[in-house]
Amino acid sequence: MRRSIGKVKSLLWLSILLVVVISPSAGVRGNSDALIFEGDFESGDLKEWGKELGRDYSARIVTEPVRAGKYSVRFELRKDDPIVASSRRAELTLKKELKVKVERWYGFSIFLPRDYKRDPTPEIVTQWHASPDRDDGEVWRSPPLALLTEDGRWRVNWRWDADRIMKRNKPDGSKSKNLGKYETGLWTDWVFHVKWSWESNGLLEVWKNGKKVIHYEGPIGYNDRRGVYFKTGIYKWVWKMTPERDHSTTTKRVTYVDEVRIGNENATYQDVVRAGVPTVTK
Repeated sequence: MRRSIGKVKSLLWLSILLVVVISPSAGVRGNSDALIFEGDFESGDLKEWGKELGRDYSARIVTEPVRAGKYSVRFELRKDDPIVASSRRAELTLKKELKVKVERWYGFSIFLPRDYKRDPTPEIVTQWHASPDRDDGEVWRSPPLALLTEDGRWRVNWRWDADRIMKRNKPDGSKSKNLGKYETGLWTDWVFHVKWSWESNGLLEVWKNGKKVIHYEGPIGYNDRRGVYFKTGIYKWVWKMTPERDHSTTTKRVTYVDEVRIGNENATYQDVVRAGVPTVTK
């Protein structure tokens, strides 16, 4: 009898150990070889990023708040900041993809401070921008994918167009998804899975704090020679508009970003999600 009880206890402890080892909530990562970029800011600098910054305070490394490790990056954009890249922005950028049709996983965390006031006009806090073929007369267009805050809520916008050269910023189609109220004073963990294609074989999946909030199958992206490039920070284009068109009720925006990871077509959710995020809800 005692031997049976001992075996049961041993099996119980083994089961608990296996759960701790393999559970996604335990912070275990998957295939690190599938990561093509990892930006956790633990180097204490921004050398691996391109910069679209107008002031010294636009983006700087800080020690709090952080999602993990010792450092994160703090973004600040003011309404009277100088124009950068044709608009009001404080953003860090990564290199362009060599082609449009690639599959990528993106993970990152965003912190909105408690004084992040509700504003009826939007700002982009992360975007995937396209590269127009300017030599062929193509114009700059709105990003084919963007994460925004607007009127107290999170929103994701995506667009697509199959024309080889777009002469206007009017795509074949677009969609927008309201993801509910944002919370301030807390980190929000995001995972985006995208199969970039202007044709019907595209895919967009989005998880917020471990819960799937978007599943879309269809075109996403533009028919360009080169692919998108990842940008994070703050972009508030309405602050460049005339007073008649600018209905913003704020004059300053501050956000924090940490734990940026990008995976290739061999990556999985677990490769890019911030360690410790609860199990995926499908």
